[in-house]
Amino acid sequence: MRFLVLGPLEIDDVGWSVESLPSRQRTVLAMLLLQANSVVPVDQLVDAVWGGSPPRTARSQIQICVSQLRQRFSAAALYDVIGTRPPGYSFRIQHGQLDLDVFRSSVEEGREAVKRGDLEAGARHLRSALLIWRGDAFADIESEKVESAATFLGEQRIAVTEECLEVELQLGRHNELIGELSALIDRYPFRERLRAQLMISLYRAGRQAEALQVFRDARSVLQEELGLEPGPELRELERAILVADPVLEPAGGFSALNASAVSLAAPSVPRLLPTTIGDFTGRRRQLAQLRRRLAAHTDDPGARRLAPAIEVITGKGGIGKTTLAVHLAHQLSEEYPDGQLYVRLQDSALKPVPAGEVLETFLRALGVTGKEMPAEVEARAAMYRDRLAGRKVLLLLDNAVDEGQVLTLLPGTTSCAVLVTSRARLTGLPGAHHSLLHEFDDEHAVELVENVLGSDSRNFDGAQLRRLARLCGGLPLALRIAAARLAAHPHWTVPHLTQRLSDETRALDEFTHGSLDIRDNIALSCQQLPTQAHSLFRRLALVEAPDFGSWVAAGLAGTGVTEAEDILDTLLEAHLIEVEIRPDVAPRYRLHDLIRRYAREQLEAVEPGRERDAALSRLLGACLFLAETAHGREYGGGHTMLTGTAKRWTFEASEVENILGDPLEWLERELPTLSSMVLRACSLDEHELAWSLALPLITLYESRGGFEEWRRVHGAVLDAVTAAGNTRGKAAMLYSLGTMHVHKEDFPEAELLLQQAQDAFAEVGDELGGALAVRNRAYLARVRGETESAMTGYEQALVALRRVDDRVGQAHVLNGMAQIRLTQERFDEAAGLLERALDVAQLTNSRRVNAQIFHRFGELHLHCGRTEAAAEAFRNALTEVREAGDRTGEAFSLHGLGLVHLRAERHADAEEVLGHALTLATQSMQQILSARILVALADVHCSEGRQLKAARDLATAFSAFVRAGATPWQIDVLKRFHELPVAESEAVLFSVLADRVLAALPDGADPDVEVHARALRRRLAG
Repeated sequence: MRFLVLGPLEIDDVGWSVESLPSRQRTVLAMLLLQANSVVPVDQLVDAVWGGSPPRTARSQIQICVSQLRQRFSAAALYDVIGTRPPGYSFRIQHGQLDLDVFRSSVEEGREAVKRGDLEAGARHLRSALLIWRGDAFADIESEKVESAATFLGEQRIAVTEECLEVELQLGRHNELIGELSALIDRYPFRERLRAQLMISLYRAGRQAEALQVFRDARSVLQEELGLEPGPELRELERAILVADPVLEPAGGFSALNASAVSLAAPSVPRLLPTTIGDFTGRRRQLAQLRRRLAAHTDDPGARRLAPAIEVITGKGGIGKTTLAVHLAHQLSEEYPDGQLYVRLQDSALKPVPAGEVLETFLRALGVTGKEMPAEVEARAAMYRDRLAGRKVLLLLDNAVDEGQVLTLLPGTTSCAVLVTSRARLTGLPGAHHSLLHEFDDEHAVELVENVLGSDSRNFDGAQLRRLARLCGGLPLALRIAAARLAAHPHWTVPHLTQRLSDETRALDEFTHGSLDIRDNIALSCQQLPTQAHSLFRRLALVEAPDFGSWVAAGLAGTGVTEAEDILDTLLEAHLIEVEIRPDVAPRYRLHDLIRRYAREQLEAVEPGRERDAALSRLLGACLFLAETAHGREYGGGHTMLTGTAKRWTFEASEVENILGDPLEWLERELPTLSSMVLRACSLDEHELAWSLALPLITLYESRGGFEEWRRVHGAVLDAVTAAGNTRGKAAMLYSLGTMHVHKEDFPEAELLLQQAQDAFAEVGDELGGALAVRNRAYLARVRGETESAMTGYEQALVALRRVDDRVGQAHVLNGMAQIRLTQERFDEAAGLLERALDVAQLTNSRRVNAQIFHRFGELHLHCGRTEAAAEAFRNALTEVREAGDRTGEAFSLHGLGLVHLRAERHADAEEVLGHALTLATQSMQQILSARILVALADVHCSEGRQLKAARDLATAFSAFVRAGATPWQIDVLKRFHELPVAESEAVLFSVLADRVLAALPDGADPDVEVHARALRRRLAG
């Protein structure tokens, strides 16, 4: 199968004609083939199809085009030919399938043969390359972007044609070439090299007069059309023909490619590079890569060189693109002895410099006088390429706006090299290599400051300079300005400057010195933004998290996620935002700190207050909608979740699926954004939204821990709803913070807060909230050993939860009741309660609840001596919690499996599993669970004859049970201590550990605890 682009677009052996495709699909296919095996950004495809006026749905329509093309290729058994890779698509193709690749390979083989002196082989390969062409490249594609690339390929074609003719002239085939050259001149009347080759062919064929007539025709055409005289090469060739110079014979070695060698006047050698800076810092790796690639283009005989070397250096404003490019250009100046050209492609008003002006500047530098200068842009471009042909010239095109600016200025010869700097990515430049510059790390940032300060840097502390570097965000321009300000104010200290830079209200005012200004630099990047992109850029200042997803942009912009991604791509192109691609996770975007400050200034100065408030309201509503949806997916619906009346901003179902993925992972990833939005709602007195958004975060806190964040955020909301007199919101936050203290095992504080929450829920008539508070208080009673009180509370909660049809809450309560019956060894009742809990839970498909019930079944089986059944139940629980990423649940499940190993006397396995469980429980700050695991480890030690180790673990566990007020487990530890067999040689150490246990007893301990404590004291006394 072959793909043909050098002529009308065709594909062999697919069973359908490219002509049958709609115009839009043909354009997309052409763009993909033009950059085969490389990623073509969606923005380029949009630009190719619609130019500068795409519809709002352009990105979606491109996706449809690609999908339809894939269907076409699948019908021809090409299933993976079009791949998806951010930020676009790639067309996968093998070498030799694309005629453009074959053309380039044949040309390279021909050039290598000529280089070896094998002219016959060289001519054969070059001719083969030219015969591949069937007409103009992409001849039937109507797209300015494709046509621009086709023009570039056409320049390569005619340049190779001239090379081939030159080799054939050296082989003495002048008679055969006259007709071909005459036809080519009709098509390319301004190609002076073709006229020179025809003149030589005619002269060698004995047709001297006709050769001179070719010169006169050239002069006439150039004067009439362009107002120019023939170049020095043609003039020198005319002189040589007039005098019948022997050098014109084949043996004389004269050729159109070296005609300038006999010219009396040496060509002009331009030196336009600006001065490089003396304190250039860093970028060593990038410099080495750039030099290595440029050297490979020139020296590697295996490289394909049909076009000049093109290196594009991109990055945000102030990152040092021009500084690097100028420094590199000076390093390379001796390797390009025929000159260095430089132009800044934006004028002082920050507008693109017209191509005609740039070409005039370059042509004058190349020796073209005023009367020779063509008036038309195309004529200037042709003369420019002609003047550069065969010469080693380095071009530096600084601050390019887009690919079109650069394409016009590319030379047609492989001997030149082009350096381009741009804030845009310029991924549409064929054959270009791209280098994206990032901020300096601390080491290079401090080095730059020290280089600017010179000897003065010795007066400053290294740690202070690193703090300064971080406030500059590692941005070279900001670092240079800060260092210059220090140098200009000898009485300033680094802490003084860092204090000024830390002031959010005036930070950007500090980043200005002379002609250097951060604010102006960022404004330059914003100048070309479309209105919608500029608006979103300003609104991103409302996001206080370190990074954000595209759904955040959708809320701020008031669009769908796909449209928001399109706008974000525009900001990426301008390097106003950055993107991080992680495996299996949607892209994460961020703003550099200084750019964020500029966006905030623009938000306050430009964005109407009404629109700013509406954008923030949409974002808050989007956060609430997605957080509640994530909770619902984790719990199989809106169970155990209190909802307020705040306004939600919803997404389409397909968008929600793409956004959320794994709910807990999404909550964890977005926690900084969600927490900041909760606090923002508090500051705006949006107290109803604040508590509604804060509550779903419990889903993550319970699974991942994070008690400090829980306390900080929900404590702030409690203050806000209390101040606003929002009783239901206050009840919800009291319930949340009480639940937090339950998980922290600070039971007295938990009891107080949950009682207050229960009273507040009763005040507003919230039956669900009251039932949840009663349920958690019943758990506290169970932990304290107050089983009857706990059972009463659970039954009360169960009745209410049935009335409001909260099935997850019911399953929780039934599970708690089963635990009480297990403790009382009423196993049949426990089993019945667990069966009912499982029936209810499976209606919700809640992994978390299922895991808790499986765990309780494991305990039941263990109590009844069914170790295999217990192991299966604990493993089922472990699977559920690991899939949910619930580390606390994993600790519980491993504890259960450790008990199974212990019961089966697999002591080594038990010790390993329990050790892992203890690590997870400690990390999750689960002190009661940690203590229970220590009790199990004590049993392992006892079984292995390590009595003192057992005593140490029991002593540690007892202290934890006392702190938690867990009476039943205190009694259990005291029993074990009393019954622990100890050798006479270990009696002293055992007594020390027993004394430690007794010393941990609180004043006024439970009477049952005191009974067992007295028994232990009697043992020690005996």
